Amino acid sequence: QDPFHYVDDSRTLTAAFSPSFFLLWGLVLFAFFFAVNAFVGDFARMAAYGINDEHRNWIFQLTKKQIVFAVTLLALVPAAGFIGFATRETAGARLFNYAVSTMQDRAKRRRLLLAMCVGGVVVIGTIANLVLENTAISDDERAYVFQSRILASGHLTLPSLDEPYRKFEDNVFLVNNGRRYAQYPFGHSLFLLPGVIAGYPRLMIFLAAGLTLFGLVLLGKELDSPATGYLAGALVLLSPMFLTMSATLLSHPACLLFLTWFGYFMVRTLRGGRLWEALACGLCFGAAFHIRSATAILVAGPAAFVLAARMLFDWRRDDGAKLPRPSLAIGKNILPVLALALSVGGLLALYLAFNYWVNGSLTRTNYHAAWQGNTPFTAPFGFFKGAWNIVHTPDQGWTNLFNNLLKLNIWSLGWPISFLPVLAWLAIRGKRTWEWLIFAPIPLTFAAYLFYFWPGISDTGPVLYYELL
Repeated sequence: QDPFHYVDDSRTLTAAFSPSFFLLWGLVLFAFFFAVNAFVGDFARMAAYGINDEHRNWIFQLTKKQIVFAVTLLALVPAAGFIGFATRETAGARLFNYAVSTMQDRAKRRRLLLAMCVGGVVVIGTIANLVLENTAISDDERAYVFQSRILASGHLTLPSLDEPYRKFEDNVFLVNNGRRYAQYPFGHSLFLLPGVIAGYPRLMIFLAAGLTLFGLVLLGKELDSPATGYLAGALVLLSPMFLTMSATLLSHPACLLFLTWFGYFMVRTLRGGRLWEALACGLCFGAAFHIRSATAILVAGPAAFVLAARMLFDWRRDDGAKLPRPSLAIGKNILPVLALALSVGGLLALYLAFNYWVNGSLTRTNYHAAWQGNTPFTAPFGFFKGAWNIVHTPDQGWTNLFNNLLKLNIWSLGWPISFLPVLAWLAIRGKRTWEWLIFAPIPLTFAAYLFYFWPGISDTGPVLYYELL
């Protein structure tokens, strides 16, 4: 008899061992991971940075602690598999049956959605209060709240102190040129305003997290099926980046909220939805632009382009033609086109008005006022010697990109194969348009940050890529 006959079937193999066997080894591997990393210490501490003798940045190397973390995290692969085998006949089967019955029952789906949103907010609130101790952990957050408090007072700016005392108020994140205000667009400070007035700014961030989960589930359902929507929501709910970022006062959660709902209302508009949905689509894009302008363009730009092309033209492929030929279709879509134009145009006009009221020019943003003031650089994009002796060159941009991908791969569970599913998806033929629209912001964002002087993940973690969730 073949001595390896017992491994012909995976069911036979796993049945040859008791559930306690798999559970034991799963727990051993989990314990190994946590014990080693507890002994090594804090892996995520920011490395020292500056310039070397060749005037090049040297922030990018993996620290020894990060290497230990990445290697030991591999132990969680078989650990998860072992525990899965141990519970396949009990908890796994119950979970599968519950998922199937829930997806077939609208009332159960609604209860699950409510539980996901409320549960996510509870976890985020716990992190904000117990881990972050309900304080701002960055100067960016303090600048947003400072600007929101100015707005709560009924003003756009505050007067600077007279010379020679003005320098006392200087801050790299604030403009102090006779008037004091944050260097960021006013959108996020406006979003925080209800929470600031209520005495708890994080209230709006918690609301953004819950509504983002809600919108993501609806978007997945609209694009594919309820199961896809709930799976997407569950994956985001399990994302450490989503949970921790939503516990801060940074602008990324608010931007992700409006980009998510922009995607949902865009799909509804393309499928002949109601007029108010087209209006909401434009308002969501405009709100995201007010909060993080470049991010809104990079993430929503491809979808906005397709939306405009579909609303303005009919695309028909003649017999034998390789490419479809457009014909003007604005007549039948005149009302949603007008709704989109009015909503986007109105918020863009407000953006330009803010620039004029505060900086004296329609095109001079708060960033420009800060960069051309007391900061050590004039713009964050380009190739130059920037702040804190960081020299940005084209090859440095590629180095940043490589290191950001490397560390993002490590921090996305630490497995070298993390990005292989993306490559497999690229090899699949017959991809639908919405799949490309979801994927396109990823290369666009990484390409744009080739020109950004700040190293990114190597220094501050994957903050700049948060909206790609």
